[in-house]
Amino acid sequence: MIDTPLRSAEAEALPIPALIATGLVQVIAALMINAMPAIVGALTQLGRLDPEMAGYVVGVDLAAQVAGTLLFLSVGRRVSWSSAIAVGIALMVAGNLLSCVSRSTAELLATRLIAGIGAGIVRSACFVAFSRAPNPARAIASLNVAQIISSAAAFATFPWLTRSVGWFGPYLALSVMGALTFASAPWWPRLGRPQSAAAWSFTFGRAGTLCLLAVFLYFLAQAAVWAFAEAIGSGAGQSAAEVTSALEFSAFAGIAAAVFVFAISKRLSTTQSLMVGLGFTLAGLFLLTLKSGFWPFAAGIGLFNFAWNATTPFQFSTAAATDGSGNTAAAFSAADGLGLAAGPAIAGVMIALHREVTLNVLAAVCTLVSILMFASLNVRRAALTRR
Repeated sequence: MIDTPLRSAEAEALPIPALIATGLVQVIAALMINAMPAIVGALTQLGRLDPEMAGYVVGVDLAAQVAGTLLFLSVGRRVSWSSAIAVGIALMVAGNLLSCVSRSTAELLATRLIAGIGAGIVRSACFVAFSRAPNPARAIASLNVAQIISSAAAFATFPWLTRSVGWFGPYLALSVMGALTFASAPWWPRLGRPQSAAAWSFTFGRAGTLCLLAVFLYFLAQAAVWAFAEAIGSGAGQSAAEVTSALEFSAFAGIAAAVFVFAISKRLSTTQSLMVGLGFTLAGLFLLTLKSGFWPFAAGIGLFNFAWNATTPFQFSTAAATDGSGNTAAAFSAADGLGLAAGPAIAGVMIALHREVTLNVLAAVCTLVSILMFASLNVRRAALTRR
């Protein structure tokens, strides 16, 4: 039986133009994190901050986005969707613009707090909208491709902006792009204030809480490996140039994953699709432990990134079906953000102890536990559907 999402009475499927407009806003908000290496490079290379303080800026951005999610869940759900996302975009634009004129580190951190809260509100609101897509898995797969392309464009243009206007070039670009997203407002989803009282609180229920914990574990595992791909490659005997080439190759694997999701989303159940993704992840991690030259390492990184992009859409599909209030879908970005922050912190300790293989084993265990948690939710939901 195909375990497709169950929808609440107030959760009608959104039209494609509304989803495209939502995706545009989400892509710009996500650039604040996805393009972080280029932003940090701009801050450190021109002497605006030392690497340690740049790390604090990254931490504030991540923490502020989680705070933005909590603000959306506690306040933003009491107003219409368009009002909440407009406030979020305005905070993003203001925060990024103020970052450009900040004169001290304290001012920069304060402005990153403003921009991050705005991005957190925007991303949570967008995930609520994506949970109303006719096929949430395909919607997220399309979003992944857009984010890969936008990140590549940012990595190509942000260094040029930095050389042209100064260290604040990336923040200026983010502010301008954020302001331009208001042009998509005519196509924004017409989602009013939720009628369910459960949507006005931090209520997730047992299933929603389990789902968010699974998201956290999964992204912790993926980020732990991805953040230290160079160290893992070095431990496997790869040069810095070879690691860079493998990472560039893996970007194409991420795009190919979207095609894969579109191909299997109507043929396999969500649980079966998650298990296929788990198989690819474990195969990729195994190849990363080998010391057999460049191609096994490149294949391992490619499979790992492919699986990441092929599995996340079905995780979100599970979150979208977990509760009719949309709270679990809204909190998806906070759960993955916490995992993205915790993974590298744990991995850094292991890398310092030269435990690259142990890191891969830990990532495999966390991924396995996470997928089994998602599968249990889907199996339970399918059983309730049959009753």
